[in-house]
Amino acid sequence: LGPNPLIGGFATLRYSLPKAGPAAVTVYDVTGRSVAVTRTPGHLVTGSLSLDMRSLSAGVYLVKVEAGDYSATRKLVVQK
Repeated sequence: LGPNPLIGGFATLRYSLPKAGPAAVTVYDVTGRSVAVTRTPGHLVTGSLSLDMRSLSAGVYLVKVEAGDYSATRKLVVQK
């Protein structure tokens, strides 16, 4: 997940899933509130996804990828 820290704009999430199929990608603020949701393409096991973070305030966010039993969470720092 980068660039990290992110200075406005778009973050790139590079992923490798255990099997093909869409994965839910959710961005949470530090209070646990969901602030953005998207999905990976269903036909890819590995790839990258551009996340539009322009509307988020400066702060720390958690980006969670979930696909079936698979789950991974990464921290992203947004600076303005």
